[in-house]
Amino acid sequence: MFWCFARECPRRDPTRAEHGGGWYHAVHFDLHGLFATQDKLKAAHEAGQFFLRRRSEEFDGEQGFLFFETAQDGEAEPVPAGEVAGLLAEHRVPVAVLSACQSAMQNGDEASLAFRLVQAGVPLTVGMAYSVTVSAAAQAIPALYRRLTEKADPVAAVHAARRRLFDEPARHAYFNEELDLEDWMLPVLYRQRPVDLRLREMTEPEAQHFYTRQVTVADEPATEYGFVGRDLDVQTVERRLLLDDSHNQLLVRGMAGAGKSTLLTHLGWWWQRTGLVDQAKLDALSDDAQLERVAGLLRARRHLLVVDNAESIIASPASIPHALPAAEQQRLRTLLGRLRGGRTLVLIGSREAEEWLAAGTFTDSVYEPPGLDPQAARDLVDRILTRHGATHYKDDSDVAEVDQRRSGPAAAPLRERGGRRRPAPVSGQAGASASCIEVANSSGPFCAAAGSIHMTCQPWPSRSKKLREHMKP
Repeated sequence: MFWCFARECPRRDPTRAEHGGGWYHAVHFDLHGLFATQDKLKAAHEAGQFFLRRRSEEFDGEQGFLFFETAQDGEAEPVPAGEVAGLLAEHRVPVAVLSACQSAMQNGDEASLAFRLVQAGVPLTVGMAYSVTVSAAAQAIPALYRRLTEKADPVAAVHAARRRLFDEPARHAYFNEELDLEDWMLPVLYRQRPVDLRLREMTEPEAQHFYTRQVTVADEPATEYGFVGRDLDVQTVERRLLLDDSHNQLLVRGMAGAGKSTLLTHLGWWWQRTGLVDQAKLDALSDDAQLERVAGLLRARRHLLVVDNAESIIASPASIPHALPAAEQQRLRTLLGRLRGGRTLVLIGSREAEEWLAAGTFTDSVYEPPGLDPQAARDLVDRILTRHGATHYKDDSDVAEVDQRRSGPAAAPLRERGGRRRPAPVSGQAGASASCIEVANSSGPFCAAAGSIHMTCQPWPSRSKKLREHMKP
């Protein structure tokens, strides 16, 4: 989240104009937090860890900050908790949830970040008592919101989140291990007055709109093994499209099997479900006049237009042997050119650079999805093996030793947040899904699993032959 967006966008939001302040019940801050002295803040800024957009006021002791994204990768902007609280109060948001590290930690005479927000006027906040792991947040936060949407009192909802952590103590660790942690006391609630989050009953038109929309967005698009390890790719694509209004088009480029189409399909569903776009499809055009009309409508409203397998448009060497006629290619180029700088977002998926289309559309805005990080690659391999009943290799001590040796000290947690550097991808992982499919088509599902593992962890030591023996049908 960018602080400038958080500060300015709600003021321009048509929802605020229609419903006024107090329309939103809660704001969730999924970012890092820190308590720092003035000297520590300046030292970190001089070291390039983050930048200060404007000169900060002098303060004594330690102060709480929330770290927001910036346009520069790897740099964050620290915003005092008091400023954040002021923005929430301006828009009459009654609940703030912080899954930041140390968001509820008391430190000397300084209030915690969550308590500081309550002091500044936010009626109710939920924070974390100390550093929270990604797997703990993945357990606690859904339990919290599930109870809130069931019209539970916020205190009961926090109790449900703690109970979930107590009942499920296993947390992801290095070397693909799990550790049992007694971290159920993580969620902490501060409240200056009771908050009623119960929703009124929907009117009939609202109910019709809601259930019609549910047909499209209720269920995540089905994939063979689920959508794994692309959290940071989703974040990167959103940043590329939303940071600059003139760069609302992006080419997602990658080799066959890298996961481009799966990523684009997931983005279309996710953005509709979360309300970023209104629609993610476009009916066929009939003539030039309708093209101009549609282009004007799309420029004025936030939709999502996805052009996948774009290499087929001009029958490039990497595509299937089909192409659009030259006149249709020009119509497509004209339409995308009209949309540049408008509100509709455009995602183009291709194996090629699409230089014929770049000028006047996405220009140099290109994103090449990297391979999965080590932990996500392991999760994918485990799903493949489980699906095909080939998990008995885990009982072999030699295979376990090879697995741990290949993990090494570079193994990373499942997900990193708040601008941290992404772990280097495992060699060959970008092509793992393609190899898996190709081998499956020719040799059966167990060979598909073997092919995926081979691409993920090559080169294999000699002892890995035991693993392949376990995977034989």
